Amino acid sequence: MGDNFMVRRSTFVGCAAVVASFLFVPAVALGGSTRSFEVDDADAFGKGEIDGASVSSSGTLRMGVSKERVALDKINVAWCALQRKDGSLLVGTGNEGRVYRVSGKDVSIYAETKQLLVTALAEGPDGAVYASTLPEARVFRIDGAGKVKEIAKVEKAAHIWALVWDPGRKALLAGTGPEGQVVSITPAGAMSVVYDDEATHILSIARDRKGDVYVGTSNAARVLRLKGDGKAEVVYDLPGNEITALAVRDGEVLATANAFEESKTTDDKKKGTTTPGPRSGDGQVWRISPDGRADRLFEQRKDFFTHVGFGEQGSVYAASGKEGRLFRIDADHNHAKLVDLDEHQIQAFDLSGSTPYVLASDAAAVYWVKPGKASPGQWTSDVLDAEAPARFGELTWRSIGPVEFQTRSGNTEKPNDTWTAWSAPMATPGPVRSPGDRYLQVRATLKDPTSVVYAITAYYLRHNQQALVTQVSVEPKGSSDKDKDSAAGPKPTSVYKISWKTENPDGDPLRYYLRFRSEGRARARDILPPHVVQTATSYEWDTASIPDGYYVIEVDASDETVNPPELALRTTTASEPMLIDNHAPAIVDLAVSGRRVTGRAEDSLGPIARLEFAVDGGAWQVFFPSDGIFDTRKEAFAFDLPAEETKGRDHIIAVRATDAGGNVTSAEIVSPAP
Repeated sequence: MGDNFMVRRSTFVGCAAVVASFLFVPAVALGGSTRSFEVDDADAFGKGEIDGASVSSSGTLRMGVSKERVALDKINVAWCALQRKDGSLLVGTGNEGRVYRVSGKDVSIYAETKQLLVTALAEGPDGAVYASTLPEARVFRIDGAGKVKEIAKVEKAAHIWALVWDPGRKALLAGTGPEGQVVSITPAGAMSVVYDDEATHILSIARDRKGDVYVGTSNAARVLRLKGDGKAEVVYDLPGNEITALAVRDGEVLATANAFEESKTTDDKKKGTTTPGPRSGDGQVWRISPDGRADRLFEQRKDFFTHVGFGEQGSVYAASGKEGRLFRIDADHNHAKLVDLDEHQIQAFDLSGSTPYVLASDAAAVYWVKPGKASPGQWTSDVLDAEAPARFGELTWRSIGPVEFQTRSGNTEKPNDTWTAWSAPMATPGPVRSPGDRYLQVRATLKDPTSVVYAITAYYLRHNQQALVTQVSVEPKGSSDKDKDSAAGPKPTSVYKISWKTENPDGDPLRYYLRFRSEGRARARDILPPHVVQTATSYEWDTASIPDGYYVIEVDASDETVNPPELALRTTTASEPMLIDNHAPAIVDLAVSGRRVTGRAEDSLGPIARLEFAVDGGAWQVFFPSDGIFDTRKEAFAFDLPAEETKGRDHIIAVRATDAGGNVTSAEIVSPAP
C-alpha cells in the first residue's frame, strides 16, 4: 500500500462497520476489511498542497495568507529582488541579465546588463540601484530612468553573490567567489578588499542598524562579523557547508545553514571560474542571540533554505529552495507552512513591508501577499492509493468553523483528464461522492478565518484480489542436501514436510486446504480434517498409512475468513508428483557357493539405491549389482567374498539392501566351511 498520505493506514473495521458504511453489496467481489486513509498530524497535512491555507506543526489545518500571482513571461530564473519605496519590485533575472520592474500586475524591463545573470540588487542613498552579475563579477549602476552604467569589475572574482550598501563606508559591500572576499566598491568604482576569508565564497551579507556587517560563508557554514582592518570574528560555526541567507536585527542573527550533497558552485580558484551547480541537501534555520547563543529553530530533510526574515512577535519566516514552500516558525518552535507554490523554488521574500511579496524562480513569478487571512483557503491532499480498485465509503472529519470537502477519483497515479471532476461540496460527513477507483483525492475548503480542521478520514473497501499459491514443495522431514549427497543415502521417514509460497495482493488473512491424489487420477482426498484451520504455509504430513506410490499434493488458498461465502476467492496449485515409499525392499534367492554369493534385491517401487554385505558381524562393505548401476526396482547381484575372511570354518553372510526412500532390509545365509 502507498503511504504517502496516511499516518495510520492499518486501520481495519470489522464486518459490522462494513454494513454500516456500504448500503449495498456490489456485483464485484470486494476484500473483507474496510481500510481508511487518515490525516491527523503535521506530516500528513504537510504532504498536501495549500492555497490560502496553512498547516501547523501541531497537526491542524487553518486559514493562511491570500496571494496574487504575476508571471514574468518567458523568464525561468528569478534570482534576487529589491523593493522600492513606491511598493514596486525590481527583480534580477537570467539568462540575459535583465532587471524587471513589477508593480501590481504590470511587468516591464527596467534595465539590461547584457550579462548572464543578475545575482544581487542594492539601493544607494541617492535612489540609484546597483546590480551585480555573473560570470564576470561586474557591478552596474542603474539610475531612475533605467540607464545602465558599469562601475566595476572585481578582479580575481567570477561571482558576486551578495550586495549591500554600507553608509559608514559610503560604498557597496560585495560578497564574492571563488576567492571568498568582501570587496568595497564606491559609486565611482574604486575598489578595495575589506576582508579575505579562507572560504571559497562569501554567499550572504547583512547589515544591522548599528552598522555591524555579518557575512555567511561556503565550505564551512560560518557566520562572521566584520571587525575592520581586514579582520572578522566567528559569530557561530553552524553545521552544513553553506550559509545561503542572513537577516540581522538589533544584534540578533538569523541564518540558513544548508548541507548540500554538491556545492552551490563548482569551484576552481586557479582558473577563477565558477558556475551554479545542482542543489540537493538538507537545511536548517538558526537564531543566534546577541550573547552568542545559537538556537536551531527548524529543520527540513531533503530540502534547503534560500531566504530568511523576521516576523512579528518573535516569529521567523524561511523559504525553501526545492519544494517552493514558505514557513513561519514561532518563538516556541511551532511552525506552519504558509505558502506552497507550484514553482519549485522561492528565491526571496519580504513580508514586513507595505506590499509583501514572495519571489519564485523556476518559471519566474512574483506573488503579492495580501494582508489578513485568505478567504476561502484550500488544502488538497496528495493522491491516495488504495493499491487496487476500491469502493469508497464514509468521509469524516473533525473540525470547528465552516468547512466543506470535495473528492475526485481516477485510475492513474497522477490526476489527468480521465479522472472525475471534483464532487459537489460536503458540509457534513457522509459517503464519498466519487465513484470507486484505485486513486482518490480530498480537497478541504476553509470558509472562515475561524475554521480549523484537526483530522480527516476516508474509508474504502478494495475489490477482492485473488491470492495465489506460487510454489508447492514436498520433502521428507529432516532431509537436506547433505543427506541427498551422502553415500549412505537418505534416512527413512514417513513424515513429509509440505511447504508453499503465496502471492497475496490485498493482504487478506488466508486459510489453506491440503489434499493428495494418486498420480494420474482426478480424485483427491483431504489431508486435513474439516475442523482444522490451516494458516501457516507449511505442514508435516505423516504418510505411514498411505500406500506406496507417486502422489500429487494440492494446496488451496482461500480468503473466506474475512469474506462472506459469495465473495470469497479460492485458488488451487498442485505440486510435482512425489514418491511415497514407506516399505522396505526384499532380498530373494540368496545363495552362496564357496566364496560366490548370488541373489536379488526387489522393491515395490524402487529403485534399489545401495547394496552391502558383512561377514560374521563385521563392517558393512558396499558392492554393486550385476549390471553395475542402481537404476531399477529389481537388481540381481553376484559377488565373491574376500578370501581372508572365509577361511577354515562356516561363516554368517549378511546382505543389506536400501531403496531410494531410505528403507532398509537385510537377509542372512550361512557359508559352510570348505
